[in-house]
Amino acid sequence: MLMIIEDINFTDGSIAIRINGEIDRRSTKRLTRYIKICQDIGINNIDILYSETLSKRSQEAIKTISKQTGSKDVSEASKSGNKLKMSKSTRFEYRNVAAGESDRSNNIEYCLSFLDLSAALAEINLAVTLIGRALELDDSTLSRLQLCIYELAINTVEHGTFQTDQPSIVLSITANDAYVTVRYRDNADVFLTKTELHVNISDKIKERETRGLGLFIMNQLSVDTEYKRLGSWNVTSFKVAKKESGAHEQHEKQRRIRMNTFSIKSESCDIEGATIVKLIGSIDSVSTQNVEEYLTNLLNSETKFIIIDFSEVSFISSAGIGILLGTVSSLRQRGGDLIFMKIPSEISDIFEILNISDYFVIVGSIEELKNTIKV
Repeated sequence: MLMIIEDINFTDGSIAIRINGEIDRRSTKRLTRYIKICQDIGINNIDILYSETLSKRSQEAIKTISKQTGSKDVSEASKSGNKLKMSKSTRFEYRNVAAGESDRSNNIEYCLSFLDLSAALAEINLAVTLIGRALELDDSTLSRLQLCIYELAINTVEHGTFQTDQPSIVLSITANDAYVTVRYRDNADVFLTKTELHVNISDKIKERETRGLGLFIMNQLSVDTEYKRLGSWNVTSFKVAKKESGAHEQHEKQRRIRMNTFSIKSESCDIEGATIVKLIGSIDSVSTQNVEEYLTNLLNSETKFIIIDFSEVSFISSAGIGILLGTVSSLRQRGGDLIFMKIPSEISDIFEILNISDYFVIVGSIEELKNTIKV
C-alpha cells in the first residue's frame, strides 16, 4: 500500500489521505492507527480518497475504517473530473518498507513546496510530529528529531536562494530500534557545505554568537551527518539516536500537540522584582519574535527576575534558545537572573545534550523558586 497525505490544512484541522494500492491486514492496522494519530493532534476532518479500481475487498476495508474512526471515505470517481486535487504546497507520502523489515521499521517521505516562511515551517514541524507518532517515537527522540529538521528548514528558508519556480524541501525518514535516519533535500543553490555544517561545533553554546546556532545544535543532537550536492539538490543525511528504553511505555502518555498556536501570559508572583512568564505552544522562528518583544519590555521595566514557565512548551528552536541566552546575560549584569520552571523532560533532555542546563537556574515548583531567589 502507498498512502499519500495531501490537501493538508493545519489551520482548520483537515487532511486528505489518498490510498494507492490494495489494503491488507497490516495496512489496515497502520491506516487506522495513523488516523487516530491525526485526531490526537487535532486533525479531525479526515477524508480517505481511493480509486474505484481497487478491489472490492479493499474498498470495503476502507469503508469499515472510515466508519470506525469517524473519517469520510471518498471514491476517486466522485471527485471532479475523476482526478484527485493535489495540494499546491504539501505532499506527504507513507510507504511500506521492504519485506523482511520489522513492524516498527518504516519509511515515510514528506514533500513540501513552501510559499511563505511561516506556513512552510509550521507545516514541516507538524508533519514531523505525525511521522514521529506513526513511528511510535518517545517524546525525547521526537523533540530532537523535530529540532534537527526544523533547523535545516529554517536555514533553507531564510538563507537559500532558488533558481526554480518550485522551491522544495523533501524529507525521507526511516527508523530501526537504535536510530531515526533522515535524508533532507532542498533545491536551493549551494549554500550548505559539509565544512560550513561543522564549523565551530566545539565551542560551548553559551559562549557562541547566535549566528550559526541552529546548525551547531543540529550537530550536537545528531550523528553521522553527511552533505552532498546531487544535481540541483542539497542532500543532508543524519541520524538521531533513540532512547534505549521506555519508548513504547511513554507512547500512551505523549502530550497533545497544539495546532500552530502560541501564547504568552504573565502570572502573579509574590516575590519582589520577579515576574512569571508562561509560554504556551511552540517557540519557533515566528513566535520567537513575540517572546523577544515580551522579554525586552520586561528588561526595560524594573523586573529583576524573570521566571519562564515551560510546563506547556512543546518545542523550542535555536532562535528561542538564542533569545534566552541573551536575556539571561542582560539580567545577570544588573544582579538579576532568568529562571526556568517546570521544564518538560523532552525539552530538558535537549538542554542536557547541549550542555546548557548548568548555565541556567532551573526549578520545579513555586516553593523551590522562593528558596532559590534571594532578594
